Amino acid sequence: LSFHFYSPYHFTHYRVSDEVVPWTVHYPGHPISNEGLATMSEEQRELTLRDNPHYDRALLRERMSIPINVARNLRLPDLAGK
Repeated sequence: LSFHFYSPYHFTHYRVSDEVVPWTVHYPGHPISNEGLATMSEEQRELTLRDNPHYDRALLRERMSIPINVARNLRLPDLAGK
């Protein structure tokens, strides 16, 4: 079972385009810090806050557990992309 996993989005998509952004991403922790949020437009900040929880190994394990458990139940190997 192959699945794509793009979390944390701000980390996996950091600088995927030529756009220069005035913030950096962090892991573990909130990918975008309060300082980074302060440099954003209100619209960017609202979108960013939709997926800016404190990321750590436990949260990633929890989020990946759904497709991994499906693969195990079907006795299939699992492969996470991205």
